[in-house]
Amino acid sequence: MAGTIYGFRELTTSGLITTAPSSGINYDTTLMSGQHFVNYTGNNCGASGFDLAVYAASVCYHHHAQMLIIVDNLSCFAQDETVTMHFSPKYNFASAIPAPLSVVGNTVTWFFPAGTL
Repeated sequence: MAGTIYGFRELTTSGLITTAPSSGINYDTTLMSGQHFVNYTGNNCGASGFDLAVYAASVCYHHHAQMLIIVDNLSCFAQDETVTMHFSPKYNFASAIPAPLSVVGNTVTWFFPAGTL
């Protein structure tokens, strides 16, 4: 409804600080009925800011296994990162995308330069 005032609180990821008012609530007024609008807000990087997230999943079969690893920097501060995966000696490493930095026994290592995650 035109003239309705909405209040909303911005949810941010780790390491980000909203530039919302000190109450944390932004207010906006609709200009016409049925309007879809965008309200832009800002974020600043926090003091520590670095937060590396790793999501991993695996499916193991009788003769092979598949692994999915997703690595993401959830914050503002890019850093060089090394990701290491250890797997059971019952399996042999076949391949990975992207190609690992090294494969030694049952340990696979990737290196990601700052800004690539």
